[in-house]
Amino acid sequence: MEAARIVAARLGSSAGVVHLPLPEDDPARRKPDITLAREHLSWEPAVSLDEGIDLTAEWFRRLPAVSAAAG
Repeated sequence: MEAARIVAARLGSSAGVVHLPLPEDDPARRKPDITLAREHLSWEPAVSLDEGIDLTAEWFRRLPAVSAAAG
């Protein structure tokens, strides 16, 4: 839910979130944690979450089919 709200806010969308049943084999809760990658690989994200959302949205906007369907 939090991720959906962040994306909607970054895109300036007023769309609501629709709750659908999860597939049987889907985890009920996800909480990704990059601590192990930081500790063992000295890895850090190259972009912030906000920048990643913005870059992804821009990539989708440039797709001809998505742009045409969006009007």
